Amino acid sequence: WKDAKITTIPADIAIRLTLQPRERASQKEEAKASSILTIVPGADEREAAVRIDGKFKDQSKCPVFFFEAFRTDNGATPLYFNPRDLLNAWNSKNGEGGIPPRIQVIDLGALVQFILRGRANEIPLRGNIVFVPTLDSLQMAQTLKEEGLTPYSTNRMII
Repeated sequence: WKDAKITTIPADIAIRLTLQPRERASQKEEAKASSILTIVPGADEREAAVRIDGKFKDQSKCPVFFFEAFRTDNGATPLYFNPRDLLNAWNSKNGEGGIPPRIQVIDLGALVQFILRGRANEIPLRGNIVFVPTLDSLQMAQTLKEEGLTPYSTNRMII
């Protein structure tokens, strides 16, 4: 662990890593161990999700936030990793004085599993969705890219 690095990776790679259990060699040569990777939200995002829905007390869940009837200009439902970003986007589109609808939250892992298993009709989202990264994530990805510290390019993943 002495030489380990922490880096930001695109969401599509993070999702792929969480969906694929990995076997690795354990300290005993003949034994194998399973690696389970999880996308972990920030503490503020997790607390916000718990206030909305108590099931997010389970630390294996990564919340994404949305308004049921809020759409992008091209009609997609934007999903935010931070409820403040969702509120800021709503205020930008609807003006500061309005009362926003109730924030909804869904687990990213469950959402991806429903889509991949052809059960998208069982989730509270309809039509196209778009994930909106946090400003901090975008800035970190740009910084890492400028410093040549990441082999990844930021792009979209179509599920």
